[in-house]
Amino acid sequence: MSSSLTIGTGNLLLSLGSALTLEMLFALTYFSEAMSSRLTLGWEERDPEGP
Repeated sequence: MSSSLTIGTGNLLLSLGSALTLEMLFALTYFSEAMSSRLTLGWEERDPEGP
């Protein structure tokens, strides 16, 4: 009885952890893309007459 409860809790934690990891991966990807676009925008603003 208690072993099945432990397994159920472990599966719940595992699925929760994987969902959180996916959320963090998406957030990191979005954040890095936003930062890189902001950096390129900053460079364009800084150097308006580029190559």
